[in-house]
Amino acid sequence: MKKIPLILAALSVSAIILTGCACKHEKWNDANCTTPKTCAECGETEGEPLGHTWKDASCKAPKTCEVCGEIEGDLSEHKWKKATCEVPKTCTVCGETEGAKLEHEWIEASCKSPKTCKLCNITDGEKTDSHAWVEATCKESKHCSVCGEKSGEVLGHDWEEATCKQPKTCKVCFETEGTVSDNHQWIDATCKKPKTCEICGKTEGASKSHDWSSATCTEPRICSYCGETDGEAKGHSYISNKCSRCGQPDPRCSEILSGCSLSLPSLPITLNEYDYQNNIKTTVVITDISYNFEVYKVDEGTIILNCKFSGYKTYDAKGSGQSSPCKIGWKLYDSNGNVFQSGTFSSSSVAEGESFSSNREEDLIYNFNAAQPDSFRLELLNTN
Repeated sequence: MKKIPLILAALSVSAIILTGCACKHEKWNDANCTTPKTCAECGETEGEPLGHTWKDASCKAPKTCEVCGEIEGDLSEHKWKKATCEVPKTCTVCGETEGAKLEHEWIEASCKSPKTCKLCNITDGEKTDSHAWVEATCKESKHCSVCGEKSGEVLGHDWEEATCKQPKTCKVCFETEGTVSDNHQWIDATCKKPKTCEICGKTEGASKSHDWSSATCTEPRICSYCGETDGEAKGHSYISNKCSRCGQPDPRCSEILSGCSLSLPSLPITLNEYDYQNNIKTTVVITDISYNFEVYKVDEGTIILNCKFSGYKTYDAKGSGQSSPCKIGWKLYDSNGNVFQSGTFSSSSVAEGESFSSNREEDLIYNFNAAQPDSFRLELLNTN
């Protein structure tokens, strides 16, 4: 009989070993975010933890479990709403502000609305009485571009007659009416184009031949119709210091003559002609001397001096009623003071009180020998 309790005790130990727990699990703690359902007496668990129910982070709080309050990470950035004329830049989540309110951006008052802020639409003052008038056209009367108020009447179309390019057309609004015209405005044919309508460009026939002018010294031959040129200019042909074709002076002459000058004696000057006994035969007064230099040979750079003398006779030994030529002596000096040439000038036959002047080339013009350009000096002398 003593063996029976031992057998029962052994069976109980075996039962405990086989079942794992002798707890009846009568009191369970509910599962939460991190712990499964748990026996309050023995700690045995059942199922899985529920897991966190997260609420996204904001500028007020980091990511937070709505069940247990556990947090994760950092606060998020503000969700800003732009500043207005009434409030500064503001976070829509936490209400935090940054900066200042905006200044009003006013649209000036018009005939349609008072002065108005284009940001917040607040108004200031009253509408104006001034309209922004748009002048009347062929389709619309004079009207205000702001409020639409109208004044006066529509002008009507300003028609431009039809051409071969476009139908009858309003100059203002470009509305058209009808069809194009058959009437062309022809420009006569040239050597470059046939007969052509200046409006639509239509052509008729063929172009003309060129009408060539003769080439000159400075221009090639040129078409009188179109201005086209052909060939080359002939160029100058200088003979006797000028072009044999156009008469233009050889440009080298100006360069040569620019180095020439003549110094004249003081006028008036009185001069005598003496006989062999040193008696005065005639007396003259020279009142004017004119001169010019000419190029003699342009290739050699030589020049000729032409002089003309004018004056009157004051005395003649033969008597007042007698006429005879007046003789005038002269010397031409170069820039070194050397006598370049000398001679005697004889005037026309004149009596006492009569004048002589440049009326005969052979009498009054003296061609001094060809020379290189220089600064010359002329002196007048008595003769015998």
